[in-house]
Amino acid sequence: MTEWTELQTMLASADEETRLDALRRLPAGDTDAALQLILQALGDSSWRVRKQAVELYLQRTDVDQSAGKVVEQLYSSDNAGLRNAAVEILIRLGSVVTRRMIAETHSADHDVRKFAIDILGGISDSDCTSALIDALRDPDENVRAAAAENLGNIGSDAAVPALLNAMESADLLSRFTILEAIGRIGRPVAIAELLPYKDDQLLRKPLFECLGRVGDAEAFPVLMEGIISGPANASEAAIVALQQLVERCGADFDSNLSVNNSRLLAQTLGNFFSHNKREIRRSAVNLLGLLRDCDNAEKLLDLLSDEEVQDNAFKALVALGSDGAERLAEIWLQVDVTKQSYIAYLFGQTAYRKGVPLLLEAISSSDPQLREIAAGALGKVGDADALKSLINLFSDEVDRVRDAATEAVIRLGGAYTQLALEEIRTCLDHADAATRMAAVAALGRLGGVDATEVLLESLKDVSPQVRQAAVRAFTPSRDETTIEAIALALMDEDAGVRRLAVEKLGMCADLVTLSPLKLALADDDVWVRSAAVRAIGLIGGAAQLPVIERLLFDPVGLVSIAVLDTVEKIVPEQVNDLFTQALEHPDHEVVIAAIHGLVRNAQKDVLSAKSTLLSAHRSVEVRTALYRALAELAGNEALSILTIYLEREQDALAREQLLSLIDNLKAAHGL
Repeated sequence: MTEWTELQTMLASADEETRLDALRRLPAGDTDAALQLILQALGDSSWRVRKQAVELYLQRTDVDQSAGKVVEQLYSSDNAGLRNAAVEILIRLGSVVTRRMIAETHSADHDVRKFAIDILGGISDSDCTSALIDALRDPDENVRAAAAENLGNIGSDAAVPALLNAMESADLLSRFTILEAIGRIGRPVAIAELLPYKDDQLLRKPLFECLGRVGDAEAFPVLMEGIISGPANASEAAIVALQQLVERCGADFDSNLSVNNSRLLAQTLGNFFSHNKREIRRSAVNLLGLLRDCDNAEKLLDLLSDEEVQDNAFKALVALGSDGAERLAEIWLQVDVTKQSYIAYLFGQTAYRKGVPLLLEAISSSDPQLREIAAGALGKVGDADALKSLINLFSDEVDRVRDAATEAVIRLGGAYTQLALEEIRTCLDHADAATRMAAVAALGRLGGVDATEVLLESLKDVSPQVRQAAVRAFTPSRDETTIEAIALALMDEDAGVRRLAVEKLGMCADLVTLSPLKLALADDDVWVRSAAVRAIGLIGGAAQLPVIERLLFDPVGLVSIAVLDTVEKIVPEQVNDLFTQALEHPDHEVVIAAIHGLVRNAQKDVLSAKSTLLSAHRSVEVRTALYRALAELAGNEALSILTIYLEREQDALAREQLLSLIDNLKAAHGL
């Protein structure tokens, strides 16, 4: 038995694995014998065998010559698997077979013509368009429908006129497919050419979907009527389509509304708020917002608990304006606290003044979320009568309620400044420090001479937290009174107040602050000294280098590191000497900072000169920082010295670090 005969016998086996094995043993090369076996396998009953045969065929180099054999398989009407395998091959061959497949669109076999159309659509070659347009006149309805579908898949604008023409004589199936194809292509079309089909109940859904994608303002009345008159699936399509159309041609939406159709439309849209498809719910809600129909306000309120349409529902409610807010105010007492929070927020967004009594009641609620939202809303509504009640919230037990009240007071203070200042002053003697802090924060935001005077008084408050709030509240400026007041805070007994004062003086960016800041360099608190170093560098620049350098050997490393950071920023060209001196600092964190600084400034020679000293440092962190710095700066030149350090190093982790550095250097330099 020859090899080919044996393989043929194996392919005829009832055992699937044997047939697959035959394909695996198929000799390489573009022989006719191999082609025959592949074609035989393309019609196998097993999809695995057919799949293997497809891949084997596509590996051949003679597909230009042999593709005709594959095309012949399309005529095998008794073997669907073979036809499908041939279709897959021909699509994957692409433009190689375009001309052949165009020729097959004229086959006497209508099934082959349909296969050819599908293959051309799969290839999506622009040369296919004319053949597919011609196929719109095919005598077989399945071929015509396939042509329309594949023209839609290709997305050629040139096909649109032909598709519109084909609508006139097409059967229902083809019309359905043509509308989908025009919609997928997305090119704007004259609506008049599609409107004759609007009363066809079976075509309404695809027509509306098509209008949503390619229609213009002329389609508004058709889609509105479609929503109202149904049937259900057509109404759903019209809702989504109208929303799409509004996004493109929104300016003309209102002009197409009448009192009657607006009311009917709103009522119908409300029926879709509970639809199981999110897209339809969202579109219905968005459209209702445009209609500004308040009858559905309560339904929209219910939708605020639906995360999928919550934002849309809220925008629709805001679009209803004060009329919608008034409708919801009527049901305030009948809804739970969550819905009251929603309504309160809406009052704020729509500046609904009639809602102020309800909001004032809400800020006394036991629910902190409602208190917070109501406070924010009162600030937005802008009623001066709310100031006193809002300021009372400065003593609320919940931080975010206090913050909301503070923001609301500041907002109202923009319009009623004097009244706000008077009300806030009443809090500065409050027994609760948190209340005084909120008042101070609000004063700082309101600003002005009166506010500054009150802040000055607050710097004498018994609570350090209030005094800190007062320093924070000052707006950095070069105003003499402000600078003197902040400088006074440098004498405060609380280190937090002094640190904030130093930072605030730095922000003032005035040379007159240098004198008090230099005094702060001798402060007992390390954070104050560090902040003073940075502030002096920020204001004085290079001229203050001698002042700053004196703190390089501060007993606390944090200050020394602040010196290094500051000098590197203001006089980078002089920082290396300071880094070198810092290598002898008693705090190992400062030494490490200096090593890193020398690496940033590529000071290989400095580090090499100091490496003997640093390699014997008591801190393993310093030693490992040195090893990494040498490897980074010196490259393979560091190999010998790192090898020596490896022999001396006793710490296990440091040795591991060294070994890794040495291995990496050798690998990087091919050693």
